[in-house]
Amino acid sequence: MRRSTTAGAIGAVLIGILLTGCTALGGAAAPGTPTAPPTGPSASSAGPTASPTSAAPTSTAGSASPSPSASPRRDPNAPAGQCADAHLAVSVQNDPTGSGAGQRLSYVVFRNTGSSPCVLEGWPGVSLVGDGNGTQVGRAAREQGALQPGERPIMIAPGATALAALSYPYINATGGAYGDGTSGGDPKCRAQEVDGYRVYPPHSFHAFFSPASGLYGCSTDLQNLYVAPVTDASAAKGFTPKTS
Repeated sequence: MRRSTTAGAIGAVLIGILLTGCTALGGAAAPGTPTAPPTGPSASSAGPTASPTSAAPTSTAGSASPSPSASPRRDPNAPAGQCADAHLAVSVQNDPTGSGAGQRLSYVVFRNTGSSPCVLEGWPGVSLVGDGNGTQVGRAAREQGALQPGERPIMIAPGATALAALSYPYINATGGAYGDGTSGGDPKCRAQEVDGYRVYPPHSFHAFFSPASGLYGCSTDLQNLYVAPVTDASAAKGFTPKTS
């Protein structure tokens, strides 16, 4: 009688183990089932004028900076006849005649290198980059002004240029407009020398890099760059863009 009871108890334990094993197998994912990839913010989730903070800039000819491939995306709000990225030469050029009293004026210059007229409309995306790898320094330029009737859109003939004004306070190694003339005397700005500019043409996701020497920016969250809409080159009185 005792042997029969013991055998029954052992049998019950074995049945329990088998049932537990079946439950575990039934709840597990089948071998080879893919899992969802991790998600995170896109480098350009803010739209065509967004400036990725760590992506290397696309270099212009002769620049040694890293060059990522262009994105195939297209902004559905781009005007008809939008200048193709492949048919644009982009640079940022200082305007000495428009600078003074602690302020600097430069122009983002867009030159049509194609064989047909094309158009640009709106504000480019502009930011300073440094560290030799395209890391954004400080905040991207804030859009300034409003589109005027003559700026919707700007037609650029082959070989011609269009401009977007870029304004900012003068900054040097000790802070410039934000410093007291001594090293470390600009806690609001924390000046940093940069490699140049990253520029996105209006309605484009493709970044161009324009190198600059002796250029400083604020490495803090201070807003100090402002960019106007693209306009006809004739609107910049006294400024003649370089085309080479």
